[in-house]
Amino acid sequence: MDIILAILAVLPAAVLLCIIYKADKVEKEPLGLMAAVFFFGALSTLSAVFLEYFGIMVLDMVFPKQNIVYSLIENFLVIGVAEEAGKYFVLKKCTWNNEEFNFAFDGIVYSVCASLGFATIENVMYVFQFGFMTGLMRAVLSVPGHCIFGVFMGAYYGLAKGYECRGRFDKRNLNTQKAFWIPVGLHGLYDFCLSTEHPLTMLVFIGLELFMVIKAIMYVKRISTKDLPLRPGMMPGQMMNGAYFGMNPMPAQFYPGQAMNRQPVYSGQYMQPQLYQGGQANGNGQYMQGQFYPGQAVSSHPVRDVKPVNMSLRKQEEVVNSEDFKVIMSYTGHDNGPATEKLSDGMSGGLTNPTPVFSISDFD
Repeated sequence: MDIILAILAVLPAAVLLCIIYKADKVEKEPLGLMAAVFFFGALSTLSAVFLEYFGIMVLDMVFPKQNIVYSLIENFLVIGVAEEAGKYFVLKKCTWNNEEFNFAFDGIVYSVCASLGFATIENVMYVFQFGFMTGLMRAVLSVPGHCIFGVFMGAYYGLAKGYECRGRFDKRNLNTQKAFWIPVGLHGLYDFCLSTEHPLTMLVFIGLELFMVIKAIMYVKRISTKDLPLRPGMMPGQMMNGAYFGMNPMPAQFYPGQAMNRQPVYSGQYMQPQLYQGGQANGNGQYMQGQFYPGQAVSSHPVRDVKPVNMSLRKQEEVVNSEDFKVIMSYTGHDNGPATEKLSDGMSGGLTNPTPVFSISDFD
């Protein structure tokens, strides 16, 4: 019987984790990092137990008798905050500055790992304490609930990282707050509806459950389908639309090694994603001189007496750091000269780049 209970306690989280892992279609996350996030997410049950005990003790001192206000504070500000704070802390510490966190959908993968790690330990305790029927009910409600909270957290978490890589720190801060408080609100309402056992709150619970399941499935499908890199230079040659992050899209966006097709904008100006030190062809046998950075509008007269750049192949990559910029001296592909890309800041460890992940309208 103990073996059956153990399987019942662990199986729901394992199934849901496999579903999310399979949905990550562009670049699978390393199992070692996923296991670490899952493990520390499981350990966060200890902090949740302590915080919930302390919070309920304070509530009992303030409210001599339990009432609706007591129940609201308990479920939203004690249980919801205590449990989601532990998951978010683990997620942020393990992945925010990790180089493996490099695609939009990665935020959902790692967030679900932390949430299901927590849910597994919690489920084991409840199932072995209350038995088989409790295990069945939690397999249908509680464990999927934690997974859904993780999907919401991971969606905004990935969006926040994408904004940071573009230097949009106001948008980053807004979405990191959403990544925490939206799961807290959903978790609190979820538990409140179940704890009151009132017919009206049960109707609210059914509506909430349907909303969360449908919205979570939409998030997973949409972000998985549009899964794009958070940092530049990861998918050479792919054109991307910067409008996802509220930026005007470039007429063309290219990466080192790809031939450029510069189009005139107004009165001799060109929108040039990347110009290199020395001469660079504009497509008509003319060349521009100077050093420019990605996305800069260039207004200059063409220089005709410059020899074409040697398009030799290189296989090695050498990166030299200067004070404000990272200079890529050579790279796999055609050698068009040393490329220069601007860093966002020391927090992200990534480069400023108008590469989309997914739109804020995806959350409307």
